[in-house]
Amino acid sequence: MKIIVDENILSIDNYFSNDAQLIRLPGRAICNQDLRDADALLVRSITEVNEALLENTAVQFVGTATSGLNHVDINYLRSRGIGFAHAGGCNANAVVEYCITALAYLAAHKGLKMSTRKFGIIGAGNVGSALMKKLTQLGYDCLIYDPILETAANSHFNFCSFEQVLQADVISLHVPLSDASESDFPTYHLIDALALQQLKPDTVLINAARGGVVDEQALLDYLRSGKTLHTIFDVWQNEPTINALLANLIDVVTPHIAGYSQEAKHCATVTICEALNKHFSLSEVQQDFTALSDLSKVSIDTMGLSLANSASLEALSPILLQALPLNRLDAQCRDYLTRNILSEKFDIMRKSLLGRNEFAAYSIDSAVVNHSQSKALQSIGFNCS
Repeated sequence: MKIIVDENILSIDNYFSNDAQLIRLPGRAICNQDLRDADALLVRSITEVNEALLENTAVQFVGTATSGLNHVDINYLRSRGIGFAHAGGCNANAVVEYCITALAYLAAHKGLKMSTRKFGIIGAGNVGSALMKKLTQLGYDCLIYDPILETAANSHFNFCSFEQVLQADVISLHVPLSDASESDFPTYHLIDALALQQLKPDTVLINAARGGVVDEQALLDYLRSGKTLHTIFDVWQNEPTINALLANLIDVVTPHIAGYSQEAKHCATVTICEALNKHFSLSEVQQDFTALSDLSKVSIDTMGLSLANSASLEALSPILLQALPLNRLDAQCRDYLTRNILSEKFDIMRKSLLGRNEFAAYSIDSAVVNHSQSKALQSIGFNCS
């Protein structure tokens, strides 16, 4: 069996026998010619999977190690009878930890007080619901806007309208990208000029969903007008090409790495490999999580660590930024922006984050935190002992 694999899918060797021929290629370079005699294709979000890629090939199965599906023409796969699997939910915890860390960094960096802020979460799927759970544990009130889930009979959220969620103090986007031909509730440019005008002064806007969910030109115009809006952006409309004019006005800039962690990537690999094996009736996946178990628990460096007595996100930012150093990543992005090379460095920066561990891999000496801080840190995944 011949399998074409994105070279950055983690630990793929652990999940197939020697009978499988794995051909690793850069995700953006995979082309139709590579797939002519391939049985399966395993990709990430940077590979457009459509008729142009798969026409006149032998591919019988496609797996994407991502939760998003915008890069895959699912209708075409169905029309060809090609099996398909994705890794929905595998990166949810990583994205949640990114959002919490980015908020802590922004709050500390900008002198914002987060303790009294109300959160608005747009999209209550795997990521949005997980974020709401952790924010609630931290004591924050959350508004939820998700018209698709709201129509589901078994939904247990207290939903609000779009106009209501835009009045939250912090708005976090966690929706797939869709247009009017795909959904009754399209998300393409959901945050447009009209939506931006409804935001309160000093709002925080987080986009760790998809670049096209925000109208970047409308946002650029809004920020240039002098309106007070704090922004955290991990995704961009034309990746890897970045709108430098906009990025220079964003408060926290990162290169689509919110869902990047070793735990998320291992989970995604297992998920799509299990589906591939099932599709072809192959032997069980050899699940080897030795690498993950070896990594726990990493001690947070408490030497010289000085925390305020508060358990607020801004007070805890020195610990969060050790686990996920968004301050350094943001600074690196800004350096590349200044030198006009961020777009060409985009994928290299993403690859460098593949070694990130989630909070559960870290332990904190309880002697350096008070009871309320320990409780807050444990609620978002850290180990305090």
